[in-house]
Amino acid sequence: MQTGNGNSNLGLLEVEFDENGVIVSQAGELIPVSEQVEDPVAAEMLKEYKEQVEKVSQEEIGVTLEQALENPRAGDEGNETGESVRKNETILGNIITDGMLHAAKEYDENVIMALQNGGGIRAPIDAGPVTVGEVITVLPFGNTLAVADVTGAELKEAFEISVGNYPSENGGFLHVAGGKVEFDASKEVGSRVVSLQYEDEAGKLVEVKDDETYTIATNAFTAKGGDGYTVFEKAYAEGRVTDLGQSDWGNFRDHLVRLGSDNIPTEKEGRIVEVSAQ
Repeated sequence: MQTGNGNSNLGLLEVEFDENGVIVSQAGELIPVSEQVEDPVAAEMLKEYKEQVEKVSQEEIGVTLEQALENPRAGDEGNETGESVRKNETILGNIITDGMLHAAKEYDENVIMALQNGGGIRAPIDAGPVTVGEVITVLPFGNTLAVADVTGAELKEAFEISVGNYPSENGGFLHVAGGKVEFDASKEVGSRVVSLQYEDEAGKLVEVKDDETYTIATNAFTAKGGDGYTVFEKAYAEGRVTDLGQSDWGNFRDHLVRLGSDNIPTEKEGRIVEVSAQ
């Protein structure tokens, strides 16, 4: 059963079957944990751990943001543009993928691109000193970094999945570092990617070729086929994926520190462009 995340709910499901195993009735509910009375014995047992978690969470990483790193959703109050981390490029997504690309290149210098599913980016970071807790809240699922060998055709197929729901939100929408994707939302689903390019060693954008093999980085969830990425699931099943075991939030924190307070991007870069609106 799916009850949300972060231990926010308990799930109760009751299912009745007939003698042939066919479901004849079902009922279920989510029970908010916040409305439950704390167990005093458990609370005392957890106290010393909770204090340590709080201590680590409040630890500053040494970076101060002049402006917040937003994580918009289309339905947010006051979001007049309708932009969303699940369908549009964001500064936060760019920084996360830049960190992934940097870490992956240290493992294999041939990695050309890094991808992060928008549904895995869960929170913004407010302006001011950045804490470890804020970083973890952005990427709370304990994902690890993985690299995969895929053909250009497979990479294009992945981006077709990424933009297939546009203009609706899609948890699998891919943020990208090391390249640029242009798509036309007026075209049929599956035929929307107009251009997919990666940056070569000289920083020049080069068109991805269908029949060439490229090494890309993403998180293990996506690399194993999460969010409907059957193209990556196939690569994983064929042994073309290597999980590096590096935590996603750790790579994100390290990249923020690497950038420093004075070099945090404040503008999007046109990495993901919907061309029919131009």
